[in-house]
Amino acid sequence: KTKTQAFYYIAKISFEQGRYSETLSAAKRAMSGPQRLSSWLLAGNACFKMKKKTCAASYYNKVLSAKPNHLEAKRNLTLLSR
Repeated sequence: KTKTQAFYYIAKISFEQGRYSETLSAAKRAMSGPQRLSSWLLAGNACFKMKKKTCAASYYNKVLSAKPNHLEAKRNLTLLSR
């Protein structure tokens, strides 16, 4: 649990610093922990920033499958189709 939380925070910091590949890697390692939903969203956002639309859509859809009314995931998925 603690290890996955550490990876989640590494992913958050990496994203804020614009290190999206590192964000994706750390978020993937955090996905089995309590921040699974947030990790999927971070991974989607990292893919989005790297212009990997299929990757981003996959993670946003995971968020929406767990929480269908998640506003940020819905909005970002809509932005992908533009």
